[in-house]
Amino acid sequence: MSFFCRLCVVLLVTIPPVCSRSAVASRIQTFLNGIKSMEASFDQVDGPVAKTAKFYLRRSDGNLWVSVVYTSGPRQTVLVRNDDVSVFDKETEKKYSFRISQTPIFAVLSGKLDLSKEKYEVLEDSSELLRLKVIGSSVFGGVDVTLIFSKYPETGNIQKLIAWIIDNGTSEILVSFDPDSIRINDEIPEAVFTPPF
Repeated sequence: MSFFCRLCVVLLVTIPPVCSRSAVASRIQTFLNGIKSMEASFDQVDGPVAKTAKFYLRRSDGNLWVSVVYTSGPRQTVLVRNDDVSVFDKETEKKYSFRISQTPIFAVLSGKLDLSKEKYEVLEDSSELLRLKVIGSSVFGGVDVTLIFSKYPETGNIQKLIAWIIDNGTSEILVSFDPDSIRINDEIPEAVFTPPF
């Protein structure tokens, strides 16, 4: 069974949490705030539309850089520098800009997620997975966001952020990282964050 199929099956099963809510929140925040760089391939499922992309993130000295290069679906590159987002459409050679704070996943990417100020529910805390749903957060633009982490079975520590689901009440977007492609706190070349045109 593929990873994506296993993830879909796991999402349908709710296992009672084995740790306190505050302990889970503390582990998640410590893990997310410790990410200085991340590289991965991911699948994005938005209704009937599926896309694949390469994802790069770097945080240093209070600055945030993100690059998303779609390898299927739209021929786009998305670059983030702090709060500014630029979308480069390779077919039309046009550039679109907006603020990342308008996107639901900003708090996770920027390392500013503060679960002590959020309403959340621990959906699963097993030996392999940790799933936490942030409910209607203003930080996430009022939508629900479920964060899914893999864990080290031996220690129970968080290993990787492997997926998130954005639910606006009428539709869901699933971003599922290929676990084998995830690299955390490795050097990322500067060229990855260079505009394509």
